[in-house]
Amino acid sequence: MNDRDIFNEVFKNYGGIIDVHDLGKDWQIFETIFERVLKQIKSAYPNAPDIYINFIKSLRLNAAVSIKEEKYYIGINIGLYFIFIDVFKKILCNKKLYTNLGDNSKESELKSTINVLIDNGCVCYYHDKLNYKDPIDKERTLYAGCFTMMAIQFIIYHEVCHIIHGHVKYKFNNLKNSNCWDEIPELMNFDLLENSFDQSLEIDCDSFATLSYFRKFSSLVKDTDKQPSVFNLIFKDGKSFLKCWIYTIYPMFRILGYHPDWTVYKKQSHPPPIIRFSNSFRILLGLLIKDGYLDDDFDLFEDAHKYILEAEIAFSEVTYHEFDVKIIIDIQTKNDEYVDFLWDVLKESFNILSPFSYLKKE
Repeated sequence: MNDRDIFNEVFKNYGGIIDVHDLGKDWQIFETIFERVLKQIKSAYPNAPDIYINFIKSLRLNAAVSIKEEKYYIGINIGLYFIFIDVFKKILCNKKLYTNLGDNSKESELKSTINVLIDNGCVCYYHDKLNYKDPIDKERTLYAGCFTMMAIQFIIYHEVCHIIHGHVKYKFNNLKNSNCWDEIPELMNFDLLENSFDQSLEIDCDSFATLSYFRKFSSLVKDTDKQPSVFNLIFKDGKSFLKCWIYTIYPMFRILGYHPDWTVYKKQSHPPPIIRFSNSFRILLGLLIKDGYLDDDFDLFEDAHKYILEAEIAFSEVTYHEFDVKIIIDIQTKNDEYVDFLWDVLKESFNILSPFSYLKKE
């Protein structure tokens, strides 16, 4: 069987393959994205195994990874694309949101909500052509597309980390009845392991995805000839990148929910979404400062938290979630202790994961 057939087989219970080749010319950009991500990963991690990426025919907000005969398969639910493009288009159709992008004066003040529903605990996209909108300003339409691609690439980087750091192979070797790593907590079937262990692996992957995106930025900003034209506005300097990264990644995590009682997350396989964002944000900020793309001063932190506030307001405007300033406070105050504990768990697990890792052995 070829990769397409194997992909369809391993993800058949998720909906099977919807091949990017069959989706038309407008979708060919994803082939390029998949190829560039894998090329970047292979360059940074020469021992990385063969990986095949494609779409799963499902409208749920989800992604999954599997292994068959030493080759890995990453499946991105097609619904993930539709949800993200809907989120960012609805935000950028509103003249009151993300006002520093493009010409917001052309847009409407009318509030419109995204086309999602909850199905068995999972976020799903549903098509409503009467509630479909594109920003009027072409530049804001461009941003919506770029943010969608950035969110999808972040998720691919995250899944790649599960492979390279040995998470997938370790779990599949220890849980013979499991053949897919599912990113939706309600569907995870790895209950034999402590949740703190599962959560530490997710923090590891978010951190890897953030580092990979920083490397992508660093490569593009230093060589303008390499910049795809659609990303010029985002990757032109450190401040632009940080702003657009927050505008993208915050809603991506925020759509996974928020609960003010943090004890409920102890029974989940994934850390609280806001903690995941906060951890990634602080890593990116540190990298940008360390490499001289941003100055370490009060104005920087003030601007960064303003962007986070704008992203929370924007998300609340296009969903049924009410704006909650407590979320912003949690980002500022609850990150360190929670994440430090998960990093300690991960460090303690290094010896059991190392034999399954594809990192270069010293």
